[in-house]
Amino acid sequence: MENNDIMIGDIKLSSLGLLLREVKITQPEAKRNLVDIPGRDNYLDFTEAFGAVYYYPREDNQIIADYVGDYDEWERVVSELARAIQGKRLRLVLGWDQAFCYEG
Repeated sequence: MENNDIMIGDIKLSSLGLLLREVKITQPEAKRNLVDIPGRDNYLDFTEAFGAVYYYPREDNQIIADYVGDYDEWERVVSELARAIQGKRLRLVLGWDQAFCYEG
């Protein structure tokens, strides 16, 4: 896979004629478990006390790409991509960081 490509599930964006312009992936924020104790000036943090730390979902990620190809094929490409990813939990691998994958 090229450095400037992204793979979503089994589909590389470049195979659809999409040229990557910008990627914005935000880091998740941990769900904090804070307890207010009367008489203290601070909270007790139990976020890691019970083992696993849970995170809020990341919903503001963006992938911006240009389409390189016939304008008449644009609707087919969008439809193909939508069928492949809509409503599915898939892995996302960035070409410049292939050792790590995002899931969502």
